[in-house]
Order: sequence, then C-alpha cells, then structure tokens
Amino acid sequence: MTSKIQELRKKHHMTQAELAEMLNISKGYLSQLEISVRSPSLKLLKQLSKIFSVPLDYLVFDRATLDGQEIPESIIVFFRTENLSDKDLEELKSLFEWWKKQREKRK
Repeated sequence: MTSKIQELRKKHHMTQAELAEMLNISKGYLSQLEISVRSPSLKLLKQLSKIFSVPLDYLVFDRATLDGQEIPESIIVFFRTENLSDKDLEELKSLFEWWKKQREKRK
C-alpha cells in the first residue's frame, strides 16, 4: 500500500519535502510511510487521494481498480515498467478514446 505513495509522488515529480508540507507531516514520517514502517491514517489516505486524483481504494487495496472493475495485472505491469513519454501517453489516450467509441457503436 505505502509504496504507492512513493510511486505517485515520483510520478508527479514531487520531493518528499513538498508532499510532506502539503500533508502537514514531517518528511521523516512520510519516509516511514513510503518504506512501510508506518501505516497512514484514513485522514491521510483521503488527502493523498485528493492530491493525486486517485480513488481511495487504489491506495488501500493491493489490486488496482477502475470503476469497480479489477485492472488486469499485465496492464498494471506495462504502465509501471514502461518509460512512457508525454507523446506516448497522448497516443494511448487517443487509442483508448477510439476503442471506447468503437465499443459504444457495437452496443
């Protein structure tokens, strides 16, 4: 659970000091959360959810979900291991939008 905090912080190009300040906690406490020495409170999880615009259950559960459906591990691994540029991400967004429209047409 808490390694997700570090992943999200790095993804958003934030330092521990910056995130700690936003959360009104010490950098040392944040470090302990990131290495799973301590567990975050529900209040802190709610703040993280808001800061990073992720569902609370994403932070709480080991599996990732999207609209209540579990995301296949192969997709999660792809996005965690691939070094995607901004252009790559835009292309993926376009691809997903096209795919979504095609699915809607079939209904």
